[in-house]
Amino acid sequence: MGPGQIGLALSHRWYEAGHEIFYTFSRSQEKLQRLASELGERGSWGTPARAGKVCDVLVLSTKWKQVPEAIEQMGNLDGKILLETVNPISEDGNLEIGHVTSAGEQIAQMALGAVTVGAFHSVPATVIGASRDPADLYQGQKPVVFYCGGDERAKRVVAELISAAGFDPCDTGPIDSCRYLEPLALLMIRAASVIQIRDISLGLLRPRR
Repeated sequence: MGPGQIGLALSHRWYEAGHEIFYTFSRSQEKLQRLASELGERGSWGTPARAGKVCDVLVLSTKWKQVPEAIEQMGNLDGKILLETVNPISEDGNLEIGHVTSAGEQIAQMALGAVTVGAFHSVPATVIGASRDPADLYQGQKPVVFYCGGDERAKRVVAELISAAGFDPCDTGPIDSCRYLEPLALLMIRAASVIQIRDISLGLLRPRR
């Protein structure tokens, strides 16, 4: 849902891991058709309503202001896993909401029937979409992807997708953890700007036992 920088980068990672990809929710149907054709038999495209019917996991990767329209167009999402990557960052570079709620929580409330899991908030699109494996960018260490949600089965699926994309999955609990993951994304953006290194990521250091 929304083949922008993050959505496209993730789709290519998962295509390389053997998954089928369905592109939807773009102002240009020609763009959707072209993207799908580039993937051959494992690429397809169509309406959000069609995606809501045929896809096992729906990845919501739109701008924050586009979220209500995207969810409405998907229709009935009963039992579907909705992986949301949305950061509610305004045009002036600040968070539009936060601290007592989050985009992830509001998306979960909008997407009735779906099981919402938040992930990939603090990873740059350039790192996800790099031609090299993510670990190769950081001396063999996989960047961490924090994820959260209230359904354990859905989180296991998302953790597998995170691993398939070349990242280190870390469960951070229920969906309200998005209150902390979304500000973390903004902090990463500001840090990258100050140190003038675009492709920065976080790693999780685990002590030996």
